[in-house]
Amino acid sequence: MDMSETVAQQDPEQEENMAQGISPNEEGISVPIQDDGLAVSQYHHKHQPFKLHLIQTEGDPNLRWLILDGARIARSGQFYCCHRLAQAVKYFWERRHRKIIICIPEWMKLHKNIVICEIHYLDKLQDHLQDLLVYTPFEAKEASFMEKLAKNSGALIVTLPGPDSWSEPYHRILQFTFMKDSFMLPDDPCGKEGPDLSTLLLSKNNIKEISVKILIKDLLGKWEDYSNILKDFKELNLSFSEEPGNDDLPLVIIDGGNVAMSHGLNIFYSFFGIYRAVLHYWNKGYRNIIVCVPNWRKNSEYTGYGYEYLHKLSERGLVALTPSICYDDRFMLKEAKDKTGWIVTNDQFKDFGKEWKDTKNRCIPFEFNGNHFIPITISSEIHQDPQIPASSKVYNYGKAIVQDP
Repeated sequence: MDMSETVAQQDPEQEENMAQGISPNEEGISVPIQDDGLAVSQYHHKHQPFKLHLIQTEGDPNLRWLILDGARIARSGQFYCCHRLAQAVKYFWERRHRKIIICIPEWMKLHKNIVICEIHYLDKLQDHLQDLLVYTPFEAKEASFMEKLAKNSGALIVTLPGPDSWSEPYHRILQFTFMKDSFMLPDDPCGKEGPDLSTLLLSKNNIKEISVKILIKDLLGKWEDYSNILKDFKELNLSFSEEPGNDDLPLVIIDGGNVAMSHGLNIFYSFFGIYRAVLHYWNKGYRNIIVCVPNWRKNSEYTGYGYEYLHKLSERGLVALTPSICYDDRFMLKEAKDKTGWIVTNDQFKDFGKEWKDTKNRCIPFEFNGNHFIPITISSEIHQDPQIPASSKVYNYGKAIVQDP
């Protein structure tokens, strides 16, 4: 019998979890069911059998790529119900969408100590979508995968955003709802003044499926590299020196976003990298340090890595949260100009004109070798500048700038 034609079944492990009163919380961690199993019986009572049947016909090439947030779509109260995900796919499929990607956290595949209903729908969906049903690694934040994939493919992310969930602008987010067991989308997903649903779903580029699969493979490969960096991070000496600093050293402004993305292999927003950069200067005697981070990042625990290290820096008064909707580069350049400070960044600030030339020349480029923060060193001819000690220079786009030895 075709699995898509069968009524949802629970495997023995899921039944055992339910019998023991175990249900997942928002992070997928098992917690007791508060009503002593009543919710389980109610689930079986109110949900009707659902048949997944996707007819193999040609889709509409003019439609956009869609990324379905598997965990948020499947979540129904205390359960993860895979028939909801199947219904979402069927909804789009019947409207000639074939450019569909599903991102599912790996812990749902393993379904250890969580209640996942109708797991067989995932197998059926994988039969249809193959490599476009993606299991994001266990310790990874699936939001960061979906955001990067959406940005590079022009896709919409079908999800339910919250204030601490997404950094993506809302024009890349497509919200949904379920009316009982019916998957539904709003006709005006961007509000009354925005494009309607049919317009929003039209493709703005024609990225091919093979290119999307390469993007997915690259993202998974980058995560493997980044996860190895994180393992090494925990073995480093991460303590701040308690020795008095040198008051004669200049202000150092850390471009938080630039440093975080560099440490995260230009894929993941890594607070670990910001911490390492600050630690580098602090332990060399600098105390006048400012890390510029957009304000929304303090509420975006699910799109960044090492969130606790932002708190550690904040506790030392080293973090400046810039307004979320503003251009934070201007804040850094203005502060550096007013206080003759130096900006740690690889950004060349090309959007800023000649009036910022002197300030832009006080930028300190850098790189990461794993977890090791490395300011770019200078070439020998820069030592000829009599105004700057030879031990305190770096080379930045042909200019001599102050740097620690």
